[in-house]
Amino acid sequence: MELLSCEGLRQDGRTSTCLRTMKCRLGLYDRPNGSAFMQMGNTQVLAAVYGPKEGRTVKSTTGLGECVVTCVVSRVAACAGERIRRPKDQRTRATSNLVAGALQAAVRGSKYPGSQIDVYVQVIQADGGVTATCINAACLALLHAGIELMDYVTACTASAVPTAAHTSTQTCALVDASQAECSGGCEVTVALLPNKDKIVALHTCHPLHQSQFESVLDMAMHGCREIYKHMHGEVTTFLQQHHAIMSHR
Repeated sequence: MELLSCEGLRQDGRTSTCLRTMKCRLGLYDRPNGSAFMQMGNTQVLAAVYGPKEGRTVKSTTGLGECVVTCVVSRVAACAGERIRRPKDQRTRATSNLVAGALQAAVRGSKYPGSQIDVYVQVIQADGGVTATCINAACLALLHAGIELMDYVTACTASAVPTAAHTSTQTCALVDASQAECSGGCEVTVALLPNKDKIVALHTCHPLHQSQFESVLDMAMHGCREIYKHMHGEVTTFLQQHHAIMSHR
């Protein structure tokens, strides 16, 4: 099955550089210190933040006395269409570590010495780009919690897929690939500090040839910058609405 038509369009009408429809909301719940919802295409994720609070352990790779960010990622049993037996498995633990590392790089830890920030992420529906959506949702939840960040941390997935039948050497980079689009190629997830132009996390699901890496990486970074614009606009709108509500009290 060809993923790109002769006109360079995917099955859903997007070009190779076009992101899926994004939706995000801040402040869904009152109990956590911060919460957010992020949707990219059919992938939907909820995130909640508790903290900063006193650290429970000093065993940290960041050093004694610094702020530690922890993350737990779980999945709804039928998030990918088929019911899974273990919502928390080795794959979700690896995703949790990746998300925590990306957030740790963005949080200004010197403002919260000796404290701990707990992030809980739940994948409601999975259709490609799950790890990236988890990072984006967690970033919004941190912002809603009032955690001071050095920069936004945005993530996007790009995939190298064959462009011709039975020809593995001819590939094309697709940004924000769905599950069906990335199943036949290599998926690369990049987490970026967009204003600093600094990569803080990079993960690949399959081996990728060196000749294909640059194009896929550039496509993922392009997606991160576009997602940042959308997230920043949503945060600005939320703050304006919140300020308007408070000023009328």
